[in-house]
Amino acid sequence: MCLLCVHGPRFLFNHCSVFIPRCARLKPLQFGRLTFFIAGAICFSGIVNSMLVMRKGIPYMVCVGVLFMLAGGISMLACTLIFKLHVLIIMIPMTLFSIGAGFTFINAFAGAFHSFPQMAGTAGALYSSMQDSSSAAASALIAAYKGYGQYSLASIILMLSIGSVAAWYCLAFQEESA
Repeated sequence: MCLLCVHGPRFLFNHCSVFIPRCARLKPLQFGRLTFFIAGAICFSGIVNSMLVMRKGIPYMVCVGVLFMLAGGISMLACTLIFKLHVLIIMIPMTLFSIGAGFTFINAFAGAFHSFPQMAGTAGALYSSMQDSSSAAASALIAAYKGYGQYSLASIILMLSIGSVAAWYCLAFQEESA
């Protein structure tokens, strides 16, 4: 479930990327820098994750990831409501979300396949189809709403971040009771 909530906003950002430069009056170079910065955040989280996961464990790193994602969603919605549209209002929250997505994606992926080593191909196909379904659902929601701006992006990111926190909490609670 955490993986569904991670992949949807990443795809959604790419879906809204056609409209964000126009709304924020970004030049192509500025938008390229924004995208590069977000990709750098995902790479940074991968590097930090590789240093910490053996010491802290997968559940802890997923928790850190979903909290970063939630911080990104809350900060984007708050900045959308308080400030005028600016590239930093999109870049900083998306960077926070991307760092969290990097932690969550890597560790939830490892945790999902750990239980099914004998059927990794089937698990991988199911995993990919669920990711694509969540991406399509998030994009369909935006298309149905006809909201191609920062507010709709912030709302979806916040909703999916909350869903990711809820999924992590249910999993953590299930592991404690078992």
